[in-house]
Amino acid sequence: MLPRLGLVLAGLALLPALAQAQAGPHVMQRLDQVPWRTSPSGLASYAVEADPSVPGAAYSLLLKLPDGFWIPPHWHPLDKRVVVLAGVLLMGSGDRVDASAATALPVGGFVLVPARSHHYEGARGETVLLLYGTGPLQTNFLEAPARPPTH
Repeated sequence: MLPRLGLVLAGLALLPALAQAQAGPHVMQRLDQVPWRTSPSGLASYAVEADPSVPGAAYSLLLKLPDGFWIPPHWHPLDKRVVVLAGVLLMGSGDRVDASAATALPVGGFVLVPARSHHYEGARGETVLLLYGTGPLQTNFLEAPARPPTH
């Protein structure tokens, strides 16, 4: 046990040097000033840190789901982490959307979505999420999502 503690302490001693080596400007973003990019489906996104499609890069991505919006069942090749910043995330597991089986996660809720797990998400109220992980963030739908109606 003590040799491991020594390794941990030695690693912690390196943190200031690592922080200096990677020093740069802070990345700051106010939620009320996000320059959202909205898709035709109504889902809005903003890459806060890095491009989520870059392999091996740490990313942070904001998503905004309109009230009642559901993301159909899908999976990701890598783990994804989600924090609820506004609204209520409805999170479910499986191959079909079942609103009655989804867990409601209010502001401050957290989800670790393991790689390859089939899941779906919905929104109660306008819901803002912070997604983060290591790229590439790739979404594989179990069925092709329905296209929004055209007028």
